[in-house]
Amino acid sequence: MGGTICVLNRPNEQATKALLSLPWYITNKLLDCIRSAEEKLGGKPPNCMEVFVEMKTRYTELPINNVFEGAAVLASLMREDWIYTNSTGSHVSLTRHPGFFTFSEQSRKHFGLNYEYVQNGSLVTSKHGRTLNLDEVIGMLKSKDATLLERNQWIFDNEFRFLDGKPLKTKIAFCTFPRSGNSLMRRLLETATGIVTGSAGSLHTGTYL
Repeated sequence: MGGTICVLNRPNEQATKALLSLPWYITNKLLDCIRSAEEKLGGKPPNCMEVFVEMKTRYTELPINNVFEGAAVLASLMREDWIYTNSTGSHVSLTRHPGFFTFSEQSRKHFGLNYEYVQNGSLVTSKHGRTLNLDEVIGMLKSKDATLLERNQWIFDNEFRFLDGKPLKTKIAFCTFPRSGNSLMRRLLETATGIVTGSAGSLHTGTYL
C-alpha cells in the first residue's frame, strides 16, 4: 500500500481525503503498528496511545515525535478509509468490529447528502442542503409579522445549518471562561436561530441541555 501522496484513484463514495501528504514508509509502518497493537490486545482495537507506544517500540526512526502527531497521522489514514474507528474515533482497527466504521460511512450517517467535504477538508453545505442568511433570520426574529415565522418553521427542526457565506456586517466574539455556560448559551443560540455555532463536541449530551 502506498502513502496518501500516491492515492490517485479514490472511490466515488469516499467522503474526503487525508489532510497530510504521507509517504508510503510512514503509512505502511503505522498500519503495521495498528495490526501489531491489536494482536497484543488479544484482538481488541487499540487506542491512539497504544498505537503510538507500539510505533515507538517497533519503528523508532519514524518522524512522529509525540502522541498528538500520531493522532494527526491516524486521522489522515481514517480520512482515506484505510482504518475503521468507533463513533468517537478513540479506537482504531484494520478490520471491522461491531460499532466500527470507515470515515465515509460515519460521514454519510451523520450528514447524509446535505453536506460534503471540499479540497481543504472543510465540511460545507452541498447542493442538496439548505443554508441560512443571517440578515433574514434576524429580520424574521425582530418582525411582528407572524406569517414570516410560519413560512420559516423549517428553520427550527433541530437540523442546525450553516450560513450562506455572504459577508457579515458585524462580527461579535463570544469570549467566556471554562464552565461559565458557553455550551448552554450556544445551544440556546442554535435553538433560537437554527444556525450551527460549531463545536468539537456535541451540544446535546448534557442532561441540562
